[in-house]
Amino acid sequence: MATPRLMEPMYGVSVIGDGGAIAATYECLGRRRGHILTEAPVAGTPLQRATGLIPVIDSFGFETELRIQAKGKLDVSLSFERWNVVPGDPLDRDVILRPLQPAPPLALARDFVLKTRKRKGLSEDVSVAKFLEREFYEDLLADGTLEA
Repeated sequence: MATPRLMEPMYGVSVIGDGGAIAATYECLGRRRGHILTEAPVAGTPLQRATGLIPVIDSFGFETELRIQAKGKLDVSLSFERWNVVPGDPLDRDVILRPLQPAPPLALARDFVLKTRKRKGLSEDVSVAKFLEREFYEDLLADGTLEA
């Protein structure tokens, strides 16, 4: 009956390389819902250091892709940084998700919930009615506490 939200783990990304390698980092992170937080030169060297964030679920293959794009001219490090709220409402039934198409950015939470429930063999319907006694549920509907 509350407004639940999903949380997802985020990796902190640290990249050290030349300017071209840092440009490749911006591109790779952008495709994977990540972003650069800081970029600064490494004192006494021609190298640049960039730090950023990337969702753990989108990080698989990130390091390999980045090394390929930068032709191996960088060093990448990933470590757990924090938890972030997944965009969207996981219980929003108005969201239309199409198979084999990426979910809209504000429907990611609903997409995660539906995919997880399907993988576990559960129905897609997440309803309070399943967890309350019928009479109590009808009383909540009648007094306006719940919406049908």
